[in-house]
Amino acid sequence: MERQDDSRLMDVGEAADMLGLTVAGLRQRISRGGAAPRPILLGRSQRWRKADVLSWIEQLAAESGANYSSRPVAEKKEEPARRKRGRPRKDSTG
Repeated sequence: MERQDDSRLMDVGEAADMLGLTVAGLRQRISRGGAAPRPILLGRSQRWRKADVLSWIEQLAAESGANYSSRPVAEKKEEPARRKRGRPRKDSTG
């Protein structure tokens, strides 16, 4: 029997890559009880099912999409012109 790709177990490096985090960043989120998909513990190793990580990403996208749509879009303000750096030069006109 073939295993589906979504049920494959990923190590911390693969899960971090999929989430766009560093390995240290993912481990920090887990240790602090922050926002991260729950790992499966195999002895002292942590593994993630690809399907779980993908569904967690979809859940975040749905939640953030609802929040962003209810917020008004802020208008971009024009920044004042920046002064040139360095020593001022003498005008050639006078």
